[in-house]
Amino acid sequence: MKKTVYQTNLYNNDHTRFGGRIFISDFDRKSSLADITDRIISDQCFDRECEQNAKNRAFHQNTQ
Repeated sequence: MKKTVYQTNLYNNDHTRFGGRIFISDFDRKSSLADITDRIISDQCFDRECEQNAKNRAFHQNTQ
């Protein structure tokens, strides 16, 4: 049986961003919105740190 597959441009496979960790507590519906928000912000800060580190490495490699 053949399946029809539709491709859209909505999904961008970006491996330069950390998607975060998935915990069992994500699905227990007992986590508060504040807890989830804190984790999202923490993951975004991690992304910014990694991006800044990559820029610094590239800068130092180009100056040597």
